[in-house]
Amino acid sequence: MIRQAESFLPLSQATYYILLALRQCRHGYAIMQDVEKISRGSVALDPGTLYGALSKLQKQDVIKQVEISASDRRKYYVLTNLGEKVVKQEYERLLSLVVNTQELIEEGDEMNGSEKIRFFLASNVEKEEKWLNEMSERGLHFQKYRFGVYYFHQNLDEQYIYQIDFHEAEDEYFSFYSEMGWKHIDSSIGRFHYFRKGADQPGVNKIYTDLESMKESVRRMVQFYMMMFLLLICSQTGLIFKWRGIRQK
Repeated sequence: MIRQAESFLPLSQATYYILLALRQCRHGYAIMQDVEKISRGSVALDPGTLYGALSKLQKQDVIKQVEISASDRRKYYVLTNLGEKVVKQEYERLLSLVVNTQELIEEGDEMNGSEKIRFFLASNVEKEEKWLNEMSERGLHFQKYRFGVYYFHQNLDEQYIYQIDFHEAEDEYFSFYSEMGWKHIDSSIGRFHYFRKGADQPGVNKIYTDLESMKESVRRMVQFYMMMFLLLICSQTGLIFKWRGIRQK
C-alpha cells in the first residue's frame, strides 16, 4: 500500500533537514555537512542518528539509493517523488504555523499597545492630524511622540479627533484648551502640542476655524525655525573661526 505524503507529517527537525539536504544527490558525510550549513549550526547530526534515519526513510520509499560510479563505494541518496511531496507539504505546514503565529502576535501587540514610526515635515501638520484621526478610527489612539515614534493604545470602543497646535505654552494655555473640551496628550520640542477630544463630543472639531488664527500659527512656526537656523549658523561660524585660529598658531 502506497502511503500518502501527509501521513508522514509532522516531520522531526532532523528528518526535515535530512530531506532538505537530499534536494540533490549526496552521500552520508555530505548530508551531515549540508544539514549543519542550512540549519545555521542548530542541527548537528551524529553518524548513528543519520544512519538510522536514512535506513528508515529508504524503507518508506521517501529516499532511494543511487549509484554514482562503480569506483565510488560510498552510498548516495536522493529524494523519491514521494519524498519531494513530503518536503513540500511539511514546508507548507510549517509556513502556516509561522503565518498564524505572526497574526496572533500582531493582534496581541495591538491589544497591548502599538508603536508606529512616521515622519512629517513641520509644514505637514494637517497630514499628521489626518493620520492620527484615521488611526483612532481603527481603534489605535495616540499617547505620546518620541523622535519619530508614535505610541498608541488600543480601544475599539473609543474614537477621538486630534489637533496639533504650535505655541509657546504655559499652564494657562493648557487650562484654556481643557475648558474648551480639548485634552492635552503630549508635546514635542516644547512647541508642538497634541490635543484630542471625543469624536462624539459636541462642538467644533478644529482648534482653528478662521484664516487669521491659522496664519498666526504658521507665522510662529516660521519664526521659531528661522531662529533655530540662525543659531545653527552662528554656532558653525564660531567653530570655523576657532579652527582657523588653531591652524594659524
